[in-house]
Amino acid sequence: MPNAYSPRTLALEWQCSERHIRNLIERGELKAFHLGGKLLRIEAVEVEAFKVRNATIQEPEQSETAPKMNDAPAQPKRSRAARLDYPLRQLKATKNQFGQERGAEEPAE
Repeated sequence: MPNAYSPRTLALEWQCSERHIRNLIERGELKAFHLGGKLLRIEAVEVEAFKVRNATIQEPEQSETAPKMNDAPAQPKRSRAARLDYPLRQLKATKNQFGQERGAEEPAE
């Protein structure tokens, strides 16, 4: 780890834009100093302090005894024809309100 970062090298390490690093410096969220008159440098200590201040809280890992969401065995994929055929067979087997099979015509009087 270098003793001091330029905005460009820190941006490369954090995978963000150089402008984002400069904005953090301008807002006072990240401390930097001028080297010479023009060059900006950020000390490694300040980078670590920034990381600590802005670290997100990670959720604890699930214990070994806790059930996991993905423990169920995967269901085999059915073909589209099989998925469409099942409701059709179920529909044919049901009876209408008069007790007749669906599709069967009423007797003529």
